[in-house]
Amino acid sequence: MKKILLFVFCLAISSIIIGSKCNTYDEQSTEVSSSAAAAQGNQVTAGGVTMRWSVVGSDLSVTLSAVTSGWVAVGFKPTVGMQNANFIIGYVSGGTAVIEDNFGTSPSEHVADTIQNVTNKSGSEAGGITEISFQIPLNSGDAQDQPLAVGESCNIILAHGPADNFTSEHTSVGSVTIVIR
Repeated sequence: MKKILLFVFCLAISSIIIGSKCNTYDEQSTEVSSSAAAAQGNQVTAGGVTMRWSVVGSDLSVTLSAVTSGWVAVGFKPTVGMQNANFIIGYVSGGTAVIEDNFGTSPSEHVADTIQNVTNKSGSEAGGITEISFQIPLNSGDAQDQPLAVGESCNIILAHGPADNFTSEHTSVGSVTIVIR
């Protein structure tokens, strides 16, 4: 009987937690454990965007790709919707990657960060797929960036949009939990 009550209690708590995480976008919460991430080569897909990542020294190296001729983005550690997330958003125009560091100012808005911490920017667009690559510091010291730590579970938002700009609304968005490694 105790096992049944424990199961019902855990089920109820799970429902409350999952229900409280819902935002105004299509959320795809998928926990990726260290072993699963290693088996996938630190790769996840949510919201139609695939992200590959690795830690390189004191930086996080990231590649984002999606079926779009517009922008792709990742937001690290949002609190509610897009609020407080450290967003890296980019597109490819004329063969050149245009990548910007943003931060979430509300559940549905983001603006350019006053300190741009993105390095090693590159990108390509071919066959209807946009891909950008970049590095960000794990801990930039910038108050508008969310510090990251090796071994930490981190909620992220992945999204893509239809145009080569930083202002058009997303076509698709999802969220996932990764392990920084």
